[in-house]
Amino acid sequence: MLTYFDYRTFYRVFIKTFSSHINHKSRLPPRRLAFLFMFFLIFPITLIFNAIFFKLDDIFFPKYKDIEIDQPVFIVGNPRSGTTYLHRLLSLDENRFFNFKTWEIIFPAIIQKKFISLLIRLDAMTGSHIYRLIIKLEKRFFQDFNRMHPIGLMLPEECEFLLVHIFSAYNLLFLFPHIEVFENYLLNFDESVSADNKKRIMLFYRECIKRQTYFRGINKQFLAKNPGFTCKIDSLLQFFPGCRIIYITRSPLQVVPSVLSLITAIFKKTTDSALDDDLIKKTYLMIKNYYQYPLKRLQSEASNAYSIVTYNQLVASSYQFILSIYNHFGYNLDAAYETDLCIIDKNSKSYFSNHVYSLGQFNLTSDQIYSEYKDVFDRFDFEKT
Repeated sequence: MLTYFDYRTFYRVFIKTFSSHINHKSRLPPRRLAFLFMFFLIFPITLIFNAIFFKLDDIFFPKYKDIEIDQPVFIVGNPRSGTTYLHRLLSLDENRFFNFKTWEIIFPAIIQKKFISLLIRLDAMTGSHIYRLIIKLEKRFFQDFNRMHPIGLMLPEECEFLLVHIFSAYNLLFLFPHIEVFENYLLNFDESVSADNKKRIMLFYRECIKRQTYFRGINKQFLAKNPGFTCKIDSLLQFFPGCRIIYITRSPLQVVPSVLSLITAIFKKTTDSALDDDLIKKTYLMIKNYYQYPLKRLQSEASNAYSIVTYNQLVASSYQFILSIYNHFGYNLDAAYETDLCIIDKNSKSYFSNHVYSLGQFNLTSDQIYSEYKDVFDRFDFEKT
């Protein structure tokens, strides 16, 4: 793990984080100062801690290195386009797929996973007291965020968070708003990141998937959803030959304000600051690139290597939606999963999101959005109002 870590970026962020306040003679809010102190103290310790367990994996579970990751499935698309819902819907097919739960991302080594899974089983045998406490704490601390994106230690999550371990994830932008440091990870990874950096990042990611496969994915397909990987499609195809990519898209009239609302809320929680003009501008560029780049890149691949779908199709009928994807990729739909889908399809008719947002919040109009994304509206026949 230590060989994959981006020491240069870590140093840049450390210097920028404190020098920006010194130069502007502004005081850090106490909560922000406490976070920075804890992060830069604990993160290096955590890195060494995980690196030790990675070495122990090599000693006790060396066979993980020989694992072939057969036809993994990657869900990509703009944030707020239905990627999470689709991921968790497919994750219910446990006979076919495996993924990463949040706690398995936090603890990436095999030996860590085995130890914690043992604790989980022991807790279940003695009344699940620890599990219930964790659920209670999650509801308390993540109540506001769960209205926009449900999170939990036991839920499937974006495995791009694995890249936080080597300080190479765009998500770090939400903790350290230095867009110039992380923008290539966020905007155009395939086109702007150097070959050496891409190799470093993707090899680490692939190694983590091999460990997860050894832990609970033998004879199954790996399933992941990462909006941030929408700009990594070429890299996915290069480092995971034979992979399947599902690109899901939604009307820009919903995506643009929803993404801005989500990012605004995250920044308020993590940095005690609002979005600056540069970050808003780069967010617009990200959204536009996440609409354009996948469609351009995937058209050169065989049709059975990818599927382009819409959020409208997903919410219209979950059952028909999944069935069409399975037919496209040649997957069999087993009876147990089909029953689950029918129940979900029936219950989803009453689904209502608690995430409230509007174009007016960000001084935008539907005419502006339509003009900016006209090609997207035309291709997918999205409504213009």
